[in-house]
Amino acid sequence: LVEPLWSGTRAVPRANLFLVVADNSRSLTIRDRSHPDGRHRQLRQLTADPDQPGEAGWLRQLGRDFDLRRHSIDSRLRGCDEFARLPFDGRASHLATMLAKLRDQYRGQPVAGVILLTDGIAGDIAEADRLAGLPPFYPVIIGDDDVPPDVSVSHISVSQTAFEDMPVTIRSDITADGCADRTLRAKLVDEDGTVLDEQQAVVADDNTRLAFTFRLLPRRAGIS
Repeated sequence: LVEPLWSGTRAVPRANLFLVVADNSRSLTIRDRSHPDGRHRQLRQLTADPDQPGEAGWLRQLGRDFDLRRHSIDSRLRGCDEFARLPFDGRASHLATMLAKLRDQYRGQPVAGVILLTDGIAGDIAEADRLAGLPPFYPVIIGDDDVPPDVSVSHISVSQTAFEDMPVTIRSDITADGCADRTLRAKLVDEDGTVLDEQQAVVADDNTRLAFTFRLLPRRAGIS
């Protein structure tokens, strides 16, 4: 009794807050090679009990030790009752902006830490310096490091002249990741679904930028 071999301190249960934040953006529906069901399924598996209805054991334990607050995050910050009900339909991932908003919302309150469940894809990563002053922060990354093949239209430009009988030039800049030696096909389609022109190009390596240029003579005046 007078010579204890171990001593420690522990916070009063539920005296402090703990925040668990889940990414609700559409990028969570990406299907990785090793997880073809989608990243959102991984997130749900992390937060659900595999043996019975309800939350995972680590969430229940956090709820016993802390005043647990759940949030979802995409282009907005929302409260969340159950992660299993997230639709993963957010059209943007403003992670830095929303985490800064979360910090301001709980400013002055005893927040012990923040767990963020995300794939790490953020549209405002350049604003990460706004995260100064966050409580202890623990990101849990969902998804593989091996990026799946991805093709995106990065820019479109249209050039036209004042002469009605001159063709309109449409240039589309394409970014292709993980598509080495594959053939990309670009189609110019009108509002009725008719293919007006089609081109193809071979991707040289895994991080390639391509440009497709179409020239056509509009069939009628006005907006197409």
